[in-house]
Amino acid sequence: MDVLDRIELCQQIIRQSGIEIRAEDLSGTESGVCELNGKKLLMLDLSLSTTDQLEILEEVVEVLNSLSSRRSHNRQIVA
Repeated sequence: MDVLDRIELCQQIIRQSGIEIRAEDLSGTESGVCELNGKKLLMLDLSLSTTDQLEILEEVVEVLNSLSSRRSHNRQIVA
């Protein structure tokens, strides 16, 4: 799977989790997830290389997976 395919896959996972992705030229301003008007939003800097964009997207997916695992674990403890 090439970089662009991996970027698309990460974006799909992030969007499915309810986070809107806004890709804009942020001129080096740090990319990241924030909340705006009650909606989760990932600001992704298009001035970064595709490899750097992928790294950011993969980090977000990793955090989402970690949160999902914790929620699943907590449900098992309560049950």
